[in-house]
Amino acid sequence: NAYGAIVCSSCGASLVPQQVNSNYQPIQNDQYQQNQMNDVQQTQFIQQNTQAYPQPAYNSQNAYEQQGYQNQQYYNQQDYSQNQPTEYYNPDSFDSNFAAGNVVKSAPMKRSTKIMLIVIGIVIVVLGIGYTVIQQNVYSPQATIQRYVKSLQEGNFDEANNMTDWSSSKIPENYRTLLTSAIGRASKNHMSYMNVDNGPYNSFKLSYKVGDRDASTVITLVPAGKQWLFFDSYKVQYPPLGHINITVPNEVDKIKVNDSEINLSALKKSPKYSGDSYSSDYGYSEYTSTTEYKLPVYPGSYRVESAKNSQLWTTNSTNVLISGKDSSESTSLELEATETLKDELTKAIQKHVDKCVASTEA
Repeated sequence: NAYGAIVCSSCGASLVPQQVNSNYQPIQNDQYQQNQMNDVQQTQFIQQNTQAYPQPAYNSQNAYEQQGYQNQQYYNQQDYSQNQPTEYYNPDSFDSNFAAGNVVKSAPMKRSTKIMLIVIGIVIVVLGIGYTVIQQNVYSPQATIQRYVKSLQEGNFDEANNMTDWSSSKIPENYRTLLTSAIGRASKNHMSYMNVDNGPYNSFKLSYKVGDRDASTVITLVPAGKQWLFFDSYKVQYPPLGHINITVPNEVDKIKVNDSEINLSALKKSPKYSGDSYSSDYGYSEYTSTTEYKLPVYPGSYRVESAKNSQLWTTNSTNVLISGKDSSESTSLELEATETLKDELTKAIQKHVDKCVASTEA
């Protein structure tokens, strides 16, 4: 202060320095009393002197925030040898244990919790690996085309049909009558020596042989939604189908293809030939004494014959080989008279001749 004394800002105690010069005269009691400040003056003096020295920012939360140091963390800077604190504390969470230098440690994780977390981690890893393996080996485009090729090689046409997206096809459902495993497995010539080359946009080039013929085609796969909610699946957009044109007499209502019976009357429920073109890629057309059917088939060999013969007539049988996509072959069944019919005709003619001779003689 003005008298050279050091005054405590908290309690107001004064410390007066000693004078070393000879002119120093102790202050008399009455003068000292005059120089003493009353309580009001001390309070004002303390407030004036403490304004220049603000309290530390951590004394209160309000002052702490006013200094612009929000959410700061403090740690005990005292040296506690090896017992250093293991956690940081906010001033509001400061406790006596920390102030005393006691080490505060977090509660150890329970053994059951550790086991549960380990099991959950293992399950997640196993599921991730399982998903990748199944997607790549079962539902990927490469896996799909391999299964499709295998089904064609084995004549398993039912499986090939299930792997086909028929929404873009113009084939009536009842006209897929020759696309069955019963007919495919009975074929003497399947697709063989198959080679698959990857192409762009999930397309694959198939090179193969059917009998002694070389052929090739391009198969494109399209997305077919999710399997089991997680796996992306694919289907064949356009199967490698050729077709057979079969002409039969109107007297024939059933035929056999590779020993499987086909009801021709069911095929007439599909589009009929109109004008110069079919109203569908496949259908039938009627003539005076015959009907022609255009039926889709997978590459392979097919034996066509009538399903039944009468005592008076029979039909021939033919063999057809379809080698590739969009290939076409035609065959016809023709009526042939049986020996019974020939004998009956001979008898009828002879009877008529005898009748004519008898009338002439009379």
